[in-house]
Amino acid sequence: MTHAPRFAGLRKVSGFTVVVVASTLVGFIATAILFRRVGGEEWANMLVGQVVAGLAVIFVLFGWGATGAAMIAGSPVAQRPALYLQSLRVRSVLFVIVAPIAAVVATLLTRGDLTGGVLATLTYLVPGLAASWYFVGEGKPRRLVLFDALPGLLGTFAGAIAVQITAQMWTYLICQAAGYAAAVVISAIVIRRDGGDTPLAPPQHWRAALSGQRHAILTTATSGLYVALPYLAVSLFIRPLADVYGLADRTLKYANVAFSPVLQYFQGWVAAVGEDTRARARTAGRLALMLGVIGGFGLALLMPPFTLLLSGGQASVSYIVAVPLGVAFAAICVSAVVGLACLAALGHTRELAVSTVLGAAIGAPLILLAASFGELSLVATALAVSEGVVATYQVLALRRVLRDPRNADVTA
Repeated sequence: MTHAPRFAGLRKVSGFTVVVVASTLVGFIATAILFRRVGGEEWANMLVGQVVAGLAVIFVLFGWGATGAAMIAGSPVAQRPALYLQSLRVRSVLFVIVAPIAAVVATLLTRGDLTGGVLATLTYLVPGLAASWYFVGEGKPRRLVLFDALPGLLGTFAGAIAVQITAQMWTYLICQAAGYAAAVVISAIVIRRDGGDTPLAPPQHWRAALSGQRHAILTTATSGLYVALPYLAVSLFIRPLADVYGLADRTLKYANVAFSPVLQYFQGWVAAVGEDTRARARTAGRLALMLGVIGGFGLALLMPPFTLLLSGGQASVSYIVAVPLGVAFAAICVSAVVGLACLAALGHTRELAVSTVLGAAIGAPLILLAASFGELSLVATALAVSEGVVATYQVLALRRVLRDPRNADVTA
């Protein structure tokens, strides 16, 4: 008799949490150094490039970042390396196409700042080639830490030291880009070796590969749009407050990173081969509602003092902005688990696409209108409404799927 199975889930979540703690700590230190050494304005320009890259990287990942983990978890071990290497080939071509377009857009938005536009955009596009979703799907956090997270963290840490010494933003970005690129190369080598001497399956035609991801890319593209839009709208309409909202946006991203071990665990757990996917999806959906409430309340409470600390006392986000962003985060937690772990594992990626299109259709105009009034609180409220629409639709969709008798025997 052993108690190992009882604690297997806890060990996996703890393993994924190592990545979160390390990346959050290094990111916090780097942001504080950047804000002090290069100033709020240059930091805000770099954030524009990062946000544009965050939107553009969706078209590099092309849905694998959203549904890839569930796909790997539900595939036989012998087939997994071929699935990953096929995606890497396609994503490499997409990177070459997307990178120059994104760099031009970011340069225009930063009014000709090549560091914040070109260099920042290219740096934050590189993770689109990474293998984090593959290691998550395997359910092996140790490999995620060693081969994917650690090189990027070392690059960020080296960049923080470089900018502390030079007070030049480009030194930070160059170090980060090197770390991200190292992670891509190391992960690809490790995954290729997983196949041993077994010949890889012939490459799938690129049209078939992209077609299989059509619902996932529509989901991630539309959700990425309304996630990136608030900061971009603020930088266009309320430029003097871009650094303040940038702190709020960065804190919301830290919260998303903090929640990612939970999502990563559920993505592998719900879709695990041979398990009752339907029953596990029901359990995960219920837990997501509880975790969303806790997470949203915590973010709203802690955002003002956290941003004051992050900026070194130079700026802070008020509670009138923090509260709606807390609501938005609660909805993000729910939709992440219900959508990316439950609906994806049950094969209902179309529901993800519909929910995110609906959220963007409602949220994007509201965000732009709110920004035009010059009020950060209205922008935050518009984001909360958008995320709330997505979460509500996905919860109702999951309930409908679970009640459908045709899904009664679904197993991964």
